[in-house]
Amino acid sequence: MNLKSWLSNQPEDEGERKTLRAASEWRLTPEEAEQLVGEIGHQWTPRQTHTADLVNSIYLNLRYMPPVMARAWPKTPNDNSLFVGRAPLELMLNGTEGLERVLRFIKGQNGGSL
Repeated sequence: MNLKSWLSNQPEDEGERKTLRAASEWRLTPEEAEQLVGEIGHQWTPRQTHTADLVNSIYLNLRYMPPVMARAWPKTPNDNSLFVGRAPLELMLNGTEGLERVLRFIKGQNGGSL
């Protein structure tokens, strides 16, 4: 199932719905969404569930930004040394370690963990 189908399906699983919301608000392409969490539209593996939890934590922590900035942030080039001028999404697409690094960065920017 592709992202467009997934978007119109409104999954029953809360974690999938939250991940869908993040993918939609961040304006991810179907390819980016599948690269981020793996194949969508079927029973998720424990690894996909963990990945979705990280994506949702990042999404939740971005709520401290103005909404327009929070939506654009993952795809906006960032000069912080963690990103070296690349968009945070590039690091997020590198798997669990990239997602965890981005989440730690955002939590640090927010003054701690949520």
